This record gives sequence, C-alpha cells and structure tokens, in this order.
Amino acid sequence: MKELAHAARGRAWAFIVLASVCVTLVDPVLSERVLADSAAESAPPDVSQVDALPASVAEVERTLSILHDKFRGHDDGAVASHNDVAAAADPNAFGIAIATVDGRVISVGDSKLTFPLQSLSKPFLFGLALKDNGIEAMLRKVGVYATGFPYGSLTAMEVRATKLQNPMVSAGAIAVTSTIAGSNIEEKRARTLHFLQAFAGRDVEPIREVYDAEMASNNGSLARAWVLSHYDLLYAEPYAAVDHYLHACSVGVTAEDLAIMGATLANGGVNPKTKERVVSAEIARSQLSAMVTAGMYDHSGPWLLRVGLPAKSGVSGGVFAIVPNGFAIAVYSPRLDTYGNSVRAFEVIKDLSERWKLHLLAVAPSQ
Repeated sequence: MKELAHAARGRAWAFIVLASVCVTLVDPVLSERVLADSAAESAPPDVSQVDALPASVAEVERTLSILHDKFRGHDDGAVASHNDVAAAADPNAFGIAIATVDGRVISVGDSKLTFPLQSLSKPFLFGLALKDNGIEAMLRKVGVYATGFPYGSLTAMEVRATKLQNPMVSAGAIAVTSTIAGSNIEEKRARTLHFLQAFAGRDVEPIREVYDAEMASNNGSLARAWVLSHYDLLYAEPYAAVDHYLHACSVGVTAEDLAIMGATLANGGVNPKTKERVVSAEIARSQLSAMVTAGMYDHSGPWLLRVGLPAKSGVSGGVFAIVPNGFAIAVYSPRLDTYGNSVRAFEVIKDLSERWKLHLLAVAPSQ
C-alpha cells in the first residue's frame, strides 16, 4: 500500500507540472501564481518526511520480538577468549536495536547492556582519519584492499601485489589510528573519544578493565605494528599506535548506542539524535564502502551475497548493519562463529534483510 501511495503522489505531481506548463503558454501572469501555489501545496514529499522504516513501528517491534524469541535459544559458537575479561562475557546476552535517520530507536532484549566496541571501533577510527587526512592520503597510506584472511592475519601483506592494508582488519586499523592527528597520545585519545561520543550522541567512555586486559595481552597488536613500521606503513611510534587503538576498542556502548552510531552513517554523517553533523556525506560514504570490503572479515563475501548491507562486527559480540537513508540494525550477542562474527547477529540481520527486502544490490525482475 505504501508503494501505491507513493506512486499516486508521483503521478499527481507530474500532472500538476504539465498543467502549469500549459498555463505558462497561455497567461504568463497567471502561470506564476499557479506555479507558486502548486509548489507549496503539492510538492513531492521531502525525503525526511518519508517513513524510514519498511513497516509500522508496531510491526517492527513485533518482528524484533519474534526474532529475539526465535534465535535466543541458538547456542552455537563461543565467546572470545583472548583474555580473561573477554572470556567472562555472558554467552546468553542478546539484544537487538534499530535506529532510524529520524531519530527513533526500537529495541528488545539486552539492548541497554554495555559491552566494549573492540573492532566495531574500526569504521569510526577510519572516519576520523579521513577527516584529518583526506581520502586520497588514506588510500595512499593505508589502502582499502580486501584481505581474504582472518582479521588478525599479516599474511595478506606478504602474498598480495601491494602491502597496503584494509581499515577493517587489525593491521589496517592500527595503521589508520597512527594517522590520527594530535600533539601527544593524550590529545589523540581525547579526540578519538570525542568523535565516538559524537557518533553515539552521548558520553560513552572506555571500560578500564577491558583496556587494562587488552594492553596486558597486546603482543599480537605490537607485532603487527612493528611489521607495519618495517614497511614504512605506520605513522606513529608502534607502542603509542597500539595504545591509542586499544583505548578506542575498550570504549563501552550498548546495542542502542551502536544503532545510533550506524544511523549517523545511514544519515550521511548527521547524528539523528543530536542533529550534529559528525562527518561529511563523502566521509560517511567512504566508511560504508570500507565496511563492505572487509567489515565481516573473511566472511565479508558471503555476507554481501546473503545480506547485502554494509556491516561491521567485533569480537565482543556486536554487529551493526546500515540501510543508507533509512536505518541501522545493531545486535549484541557474544557467541562467535569461526570468522569472529556473532552467530545470532548474523541470523537476525539476514532474516531482516530477507523479510524486508533490504539487499542493496537487489534488481527488480524485468516485466
């Protein structure tokens, strides 16, 4: 019915324009009045006035509840275990949230439970680096090359024609973080935190025990940083770059926060909650583009094929996916598959994509 209504409004607008042209040919004075009146009364609806959701709020709420009930019993996968704090996450935690470009938030389950961003910070670190350095400089310094390898792997650096990385995998994210401006590590941390807060629309903060645990088990990150430095692809001292990166990874958010952060990207860089422009539309587009290339690590190809939305996951169990100009879906569930992606989040977002026909590359069948 919504499609029919939009089509009817479009036909009505076309008729009014045609009538106005005819009047112009007959009476220039009258035509000016008619054009003004028709523009005021019958202009096509502004994008901001068109409902961003694919169904009514009540129907969306019902659907999220159905999916929460459907998948909460799925116990495949395991929580991350790279340190004791990560391993202590509740494997049964499960929250779903949707935030629209007009600022509405609809959620179910553990959507207000705080968890660390971890790799979910990567698209936002990339956004700040783009803001500081520009797109061409980031393509030259870091690259946006799909790796085809697990998120922590350095293998791609040795086997591809280029040693440049991808902002959505660990080595690339450390390189990205090293380009963020600031006179010292404290200023860089503060700028990054403020940037994340602008996306979330509230004062999110690092979780101290997460940061301490990550820094205590940071040998893998330091190894990546030193390899990058060896190839002249790191733009800060290795330990400082890793500290800055892991500090951002430790910032705590909820599924509702993550949905708002995603909706800011869906809204072309304007936070729908605060109405603040956080990044330009061009930078938001670049963040989404990078997410498509490797946001779900080496499962990004199957994800694009099945779900068809820019998305990013984190080993804490969060995943968010973007419907440009519409809304963002965020899911928190710590059980991970072999790729490091939340099992339940994949099922929820895939179901919504199929149910609401969200795949961005879907082509209407020819008549």
